[in-house]
Amino acid sequence: MRLLSGLADEFKWPLASIKKQDQKLRKIASSILKRENEWLEVQGYKLGDIQTELTVNVTKEAAIAGNVLAPRVIVAGIIYGFVASREVVVESTGQIWGDVHSVALEIAPGGKLHGWMSTLDEGTVDLLRSGELSTVDLDETGQRTIPQEILDILPGDVVSLDGREAEPRLLIWRQLRAEAAMALLARSEIEATFERRLSELVNSTSINSASEKELESELIRMRKLSRTAIEQATDYHNRYLMAQKSLEEAQKALAEQQKASMETELASAGKHKLGKSDLAGRLGSDLNRDEQMASLRMALVEQEIELKKARDNALLLANQLKETRRLATNRIRKLETELGKRK
Repeated sequence: MRLLSGLADEFKWPLASIKKQDQKLRKIASSILKRENEWLEVQGYKLGDIQTELTVNVTKEAAIAGNVLAPRVIVAGIIYGFVASREVVVESTGQIWGDVHSVALEIAPGGKLHGWMSTLDEGTVDLLRSGELSTVDLDETGQRTIPQEILDILPGDVVSLDGREAEPRLLIWRQLRAEAAMALLARSEIEATFERRLSELVNSTSINSASEKELESELIRMRKLSRTAIEQATDYHNRYLMAQKSLEEAQKALAEQQKASMETELASAGKHKLGKSDLAGRLGSDLNRDEQMASLRMALVEQEIELKKARDNALLLANQLKETRRLATNRIRKLETELGKRK
């Protein structure tokens, strides 16, 4: 109170006005603290986007198929979509299959981000929260390549991995990531759907024992069919990861070869005039190096072909999983109708 009185005397402000402003600031601060302490906890499987003013906590068992826009996002489960937030925390069991747009990002050891990370300023966050900037616009304008001001100061061997020749490869990675996420999402959805339907229908008291056994047998058969599709989804996902790892190893080898070549050129430039034998040796070394680099580039092309095959297989699998789920749902409805007539 003495401080408020002192301010009023020094700046000739009415004391009542200062008290009113102080109460308003306290109210705003209290509202912010209250909102930050409130949680939106996501458990199980959820389909659709989440946009809230609360902190979103994705539990270890949760799987979200959609984008998340919130002031703070904590991920212990899985998100199949992009995340826009002031702060994103990926815990040791967390996975994000999509891009992250945030002011701050923290990934614990074991946590995974399968996508790009773009930094946001506070102004962009406010535009997102107010609705003036669409999440769709944000996703479309997200950073896809290294900015030019960074390219200007990077070594040549690193720049070569981000040039026009690398763009198709980056596109393949993004498409594969989306298809693999789709297949894994279908697996989560099928598991949840079949478990729930089996529990609901088999435990129904309105079905007589004979019909219940028939229905249980049919549902078990469909579960077995879906399990096979799930195993295929996992297999294709593992193939995708192996192909990506092989491609990254080939890129690393090419970058190291280019670095060694540059060091050799610098060493040669510091020497005096070369003799005939030195010239012949250097020519042979250059030819050998060119052959090695051509071989590595060919390996990159072959790996890209494998990645395309894996992507096509993942897309085919996703369609098969959708068809399996549709047929199973239709079969369940027919059984329900038939068993209902027998009552």
